[in-house]
Amino acid sequence: LVVTLTGHYDWFLREVCTSIATMPLRQDVVQRLKQEADAANENLKEDETPRRWWSDPTRLVTNGPYTASAEDENALTLTENTAYGKKLTGPEDLTFRFGDTQTAEVLYDQGVVDAVWPLTEEEMAEQMEADETWQAEPVLETYSVMFNCSRLEDESIRKALSLVIDREQLAAMAGITAQPAEGLVPPGVPEDNADLDFRACGGSLLDNDPESYADRCQDAVDLMQNAGYDRGSDLSAELGALEYLYVDQGSNKTVAMALCGMWGHYLGVNVTPRAVTPAELASAMRSGNYTLAGMSVSAVCSDAECFLMDWTTGNRDNFLHYENSAYDTLMSIIAGAEDGSARMGCLHDAEDLLLEIDCAISPLYTVGTAWKLRDTYLGAIRDPRGWFDFRGVYPKPVTVQ
Repeated sequence: LVVTLTGHYDWFLREVCTSIATMPLRQDVVQRLKQEADAANENLKEDETPRRWWSDPTRLVTNGPYTASAEDENALTLTENTAYGKKLTGPEDLTFRFGDTQTAEVLYDQGVVDAVWPLTEEEMAEQMEADETWQAEPVLETYSVMFNCSRLEDESIRKALSLVIDREQLAAMAGITAQPAEGLVPPGVPEDNADLDFRACGGSLLDNDPESYADRCQDAVDLMQNAGYDRGSDLSAELGALEYLYVDQGSNKTVAMALCGMWGHYLGVNVTPRAVTPAELASAMRSGNYTLAGMSVSAVCSDAECFLMDWTTGNRDNFLHYENSAYDTLMSIIAGAEDGSARMGCLHDAEDLLLEIDCAISPLYTVGTAWKLRDTYLGAIRDPRGWFDFRGVYPKPVTVQ
């Protein structure tokens, strides 16, 4: 595999080249497994699931500290790889069980499992009540309103729609860990210095102060009037029937109903929420066949650039259909920047241009997660990408009184 970079991309080695997706596989083994799977699928019955080359992980050749030794629909067992070449300091066997959070709690209470992820909403609420300083771990995503800039061309309308959003109210609907978004880049993403947080350094780009909400709503009304739309005027006459697309998962429906209610109540803009499948949403956004939609903007790498790079002109993943030469120039500078401080400055400028000046997207809320390890063990690690490392787990030393 040869990769040619067109910019500096300092996160490429740190994030991409250490990811699971770029770990090497034995070509001859994969080819043999593919041939076997193809042969098995030739006589497949209609009600049978097609066989994939990766269907049996115990037959894969791996080069890490563990190798898959057993697998079924409910669990995967890893055992020590004796050919690893380094002494294993953690447990010789790891068993991962798959199920819902309620089942996980039962298994944990019975002592069958020693670690659980994610915790239930109830458990996280108990943690918060027991310790007011407790915080969930950030997740690399921000649930946002996506504006189709090729349809909502007037940034004044997009800005007005964004101003009347009560993010405090929506976050309260979205779960115990949800927090009103302060920007597109969520908390937990590092600044140039890994000890600093990009969101904390950049500050809040969105005003979520309840005391200024009434003023923001009036500003939104003024923007609409200046754009030629008095309260109650029919935007659909020019833009067509306005719909807000969302995938009906979790709290998305509740949030969609509340959001459209805010637009109708404060601006007199009628927007109809419509639930679609994930595939339908992706198709509509890629083709531009939508006006407004709700979607989690995520990144596979813990770097601010990965939240901002998709929105350049002509990018196949630019679901906003946003075009701004100044933004393109900033992202080009960022891609080739070797000075970390200058790069971070441009990243903050790009986020500000996207959100505050052009309002091409309106972040709603961020979420967190939590997990637990039995208190008799230490050494488990979860990185910002959500990957766990149990190879260094060891029994907690017993303190003799």
